[in-house]
Amino acid sequence: AGGLADPDSLKDPDPTRAVQKAFDALFPGWKVSGIRQKLDDNAAEWDAAFVPVWRGRKNIVSTMPPNGETEVVLSRTVQLPKRHPVLIMELASCAKDTDFLLRVKVDGRLVFGPRVVCTLDERPYERIVVPLERWRGRQTKIEVVHECNGWYLEHAFWSKLEIAEGDGKERSGPVGVVRAEVFPAATPKSTRWKKRGVWKYVTE
Repeated sequence: AGGLADPDSLKDPDPTRAVQKAFDALFPGWKVSGIRQKLDDNAAEWDAAFVPVWRGRKNIVSTMPPNGETEVVLSRTVQLPKRHPVLIMELASCAKDTDFLLRVKVDGRLVFGPRVVCTLDERPYERIVVPLERWRGRQTKIEVVHECNGWYLEHAFWSKLEIAEGDGKERSGPVGVVRAEVFPAATPKSTRWKKRGVWKYVTE
């Protein structure tokens, strides 16, 4: 896909409004809360709300929590498809040695996560599909929660965020178990990992 017709229209001095404009343009229907309220005057490219190109893909929205305790929440109330509804996300972390946490709630109930998202150079984006079969055909509030995992470059880069009709074979894994890629360049934030006994590493 090409770039937006007028990317400058997404600029705004208020970070929350800037991110909301980017979501309205690229992922309409999603509402944003919990965005960092002040950016550095010399902010890097990845500190913008709309990123024209990131890790090989065009038209990316970046979210970043305001601090280590506050979550970014992307929410949408929508009538789900009657056949095999799914939430599809394709997203990236800031760099190969950075990560963040992702959760999904449906009508306030946790249905996915917490999950560590830590994408690699050879796989710059992760595709996550969350089945919503239990709520098919219903008016439902979906919340996607982006949370810090140690407060170090906790940016999330969104390439896709949509509700669609799946094939009925999707599985998102058990709630409460985090899956993460471990590689020599990464140094886990040990204090965070020790606090959450249900978390585990899976080495690939």
